[in-house]
Amino acid sequence: QGDTEAGTLIEGKTALVQGRVVDVDGVGIEGVEVTVNDHPGYGTVHTLPTGGYYFVVNGESEVTLHFEAAGHIPMQRRAFAPWNSTTEMDDVMMRGRDLLMTEIDLTGSSSSYQLAQASPVSSCEGCSQRSARVIFPAGTRAQVFDGTNWGFVTEPSMVQLTEFTVGEDGREQMPGALPPTSDYTYAIDLFVHQGVEKEDGIDVKFFDSAGEPSTVLFWEENFLDFPVGTRVPTGYFDDVRDTWVAIPDGYFVEVSAIEDGQAILNLGGLTLAELGVTDDELAVVAQFAEVGTSYMRVAM
Repeated sequence: QGDTEAGTLIEGKTALVQGRVVDVDGVGIEGVEVTVNDHPGYGTVHTLPTGGYYFVVNGESEVTLHFEAAGHIPMQRRAFAPWNSTTEMDDVMMRGRDLLMTEIDLTGSSSSYQLAQASPVSSCEGCSQRSARVIFPAGTRAQVFDGTNWGFVTEPSMVQLTEFTVGEDGREQMPGALPPTSDYTYAIDLFVHQGVEKEDGIDVKFFDSAGEPSTVLFWEENFLDFPVGTRVPTGYFDDVRDTWVAIPDGYFVEVSAIEDGQAILNLGGLTLAELGVTDDELAVVAQFAEVGTSYMRVAM
């Protein structure tokens, strides 16, 4: 913690926060960068070969520790640090990004819908597998943040989809603390490789060919077994403000048939127009969907 700014730590009122960063197999990760949100004056520490870290802060305050490492999804954890004491944190379990990458043209020049897919995962040993998928409408353009300005990408992007909520330790892999009114259900990281900086917790924005803000379409098997037509409460984690932000809900839908190269959907009383489903989207869904299977569908 050698880059602490002079005058930041108050003599006699400091506290030590310590813990360990591990991978999904419980093995310590060396070299993880640890900082405190909104307090750059505290400086930076890097985890030891064991994954251990030791961070000195001013006491009698709640701090949010931010953990970042190459190839892994950033994580955050809160801690209350009393004066002149040591706070022992639970292990931070960092998940490496999915090794499956899909090249997607997000320059606006694609004339067809494109599909990115994650590696299959399951909730437990013996549980059925599922795969996250994101459909990018024709002409989709992406903007990324460089730390100062937003700009459109000018070359194809590598897209990775990585689910947090995998296996029995899924709760420990969540990117941040859940709101008190939310249950642990599902979370996924959508990563566009040019989007390495964030503003207000957002690292990529999508636009249509006319330059208007647009959405991409998330699909995944309904492993939660919610009824068709049920809403999917949706939000994203803003790691700048350390909070979850709500966005419009998705819905659980069922593929009841595939006809003429298009999926036929049971929407539980809703209409295709209400959800903004197009023929082109239905043609992409027909490429991966199984008849009789229900899915989460979220425009995000």
